[in-house]
Amino acid sequence: MLGEKIMAFNDNTQMQQDLDLIDANINLLEKQYEKYFIGAIAHEPKPLLIQTEALVRKWWGKPITNTQLRFRIQNLVQRFNSYKEKWTRQMLVKAKTEQEDIE
Repeated sequence: MLGEKIMAFNDNTQMQQDLDLIDANINLLEKQYEKYFIGAIAHEPKPLLIQTEALVRKWWGKPITNTQLRFRIQNLVQRFNSYKEKWTRQMLVKAKTEQEDIE
């Protein structure tokens, strides 16, 4: 019984740290993609995007008993997915524009 509580506490602590990292990564990705689309940086921030997706997959779909953490992961995943859709649309526009410039 005590071992289960300690394990749950450790999982909650690890989850809290990962959620903080996901939140920070989303903010950083937002800034880096903005710079990428205006041409201030040359490469898409793909490694950070992959790291963030891995963290989201790590926790998404797992049973979370802590209501606060469950609410936070739901909001972060929703926010991350919205940004990913936005970046995908912008990448398509960028690719189309570059293709038109070549022709």
